[in-house]
Amino acid sequence: MITPLERICTAIEVPILSICAALAQRKGEASATRRVLFASPRHGDGTTTVAACTALTLCRTLGVRVALVEANPFHPTLADDAGCTPVPGFVDVLRGAMSVERALQQSLVPGLSMLPAGTLPVEAPLDWRAARERLLEGESLRAVSFTLIDAPPLVDRPIGRLLLELADQVVLVVRAGAPKDDARAAFQILEASGVRNAGVVLNRYHG
Repeated sequence: MITPLERICTAIEVPILSICAALAQRKGEASATRRVLFASPRHGDGTTTVAACTALTLCRTLGVRVALVEANPFHPTLADDAGCTPVPGFVDVLRGAMSVERALQQSLVPGLSMLPAGTLPVEAPLDWRAARERLLEGESLRAVSFTLIDAPPLVDRPIGRLLLELADQVVLVVRAGAPKDDARAAFQILEASGVRNAGVVLNRYHG
């Protein structure tokens, strides 16, 4: 049976295979990349789709275990496509209400675990600075080969830039036809963070 997530991924198979090949090259190294953050300048650039399809493809092509963290609670979309419940999720872990182990769910894809976004609280703001401690302390995330993090857009949601410290590498997703100033601003943010740029995906390009 083809899952909704697999249907979505068919359209962007070529750029996804390129990302996976780059990650696979470093898999056996002592300093191998384990945490890859996917970011974009603006909402709607396709970061969530690219991150999810990369996770699925890594599971299939490398036969490794992958965890996908939907760290963008402003526009959560992944839970249904992956066959997971929307809560508990990233928001609950960030609030300290639940551990990663309890919130992490098995998706419909063998080898792919998922931490859904969860629901933003109305009563209090999230402590985004707690992300590093609360996410990385989880044994379940240390046990997988790759943790892929779907982050909020860097220009639209500046608070999401705090998640850059979670990453070994960053993949920037840019929508074809988007304003060049947005892409330039995102590049500057990544350069300032010091995190290695693993590549750029030009999404929705029809050549």
